[in-house]
Amino acid sequence: MKPAPSSIVSSNSTKLNTGTIPRFLIVENKAEVEALLKSRFAAQIYIETLPVPDAIAGQPALTESGKPLVVYIGAEYCPFCAAQRWPMVVALSRFGTFSGLRVSASAADDVYPNTPTLSFHGSTYTSRYLAFQGVETNTNVRVGRQYGPLDPLTAQQQQIMAKYNAPPYVDANSAGAIPFVDFGNRALTAGSSFSPQLLAGMSAADVAAALSDKDSAVGRAVTANANAITALLCRLTGGQPGEVCAGPAVTAFNGRFDDVTAA
Repeated sequence: MKPAPSSIVSSNSTKLNTGTIPRFLIVENKAEVEALLKSRFAAQIYIETLPVPDAIAGQPALTESGKPLVVYIGAEYCPFCAAQRWPMVVALSRFGTFSGLRVSASAADDVYPNTPTLSFHGSTYTSRYLAFQGVETNTNVRVGRQYGPLDPLTAQQQQIMAKYNAPPYVDANSAGAIPFVDFGNRALTAGSSFSPQLLAGMSAADVAAALSDKDSAVGRAVTANANAITALLCRLTGGQPGEVCAGPAVTAFNGRFDDVTAA
């Protein structure tokens, strides 16, 4: 599997693709991000232009034990996976509880080396509202020329990848790329929603601390993406739990998911 680019980094280069992406999403300098997001106008633009999962229609609901199923497929070596796990964990933790998450980092010999993150390998997730499968197909350490194998895909996960991580659901250039997330067969995303560069030089503890710092560029980026994912998950769960789904930080993104129905 190939790492998917973030929405702001091309798949074969670390250069930014500035042709179609708003400035709020392409800056990688933390101080500049902080300055840009201080105004109310900038925050509204950020909500309106933040990359979010793409809705799909006409597909059978993906469920497990009667609950909407979210399937994440990534790998520990992948820096884009490393970035995207943060908002995924924050959002899913609003609906349930993880156990067994461990601190990790992307590969030291890939682009954006040692991006701090958490790993879904060996973890479990418990929720009244959602089911979650987090798959890490490879480690962040090479065995010969390849990264070591980790979590094999189940038959169902292989079918999901074959069908939905391919055209017409994703761009042909991104087919088969990771991270890939299927939100109950109601929405899909491939790639990270912000650049791993934003986490450069940080530890996992630094990122976790930044999540509670409203003036942190990292905290803003992770939290905004987590709020967008939360709004999508609320569509899958029919607005439950109410204390999460009715929050203003979440409802601000509701308009981005008008085409998503409950799973």
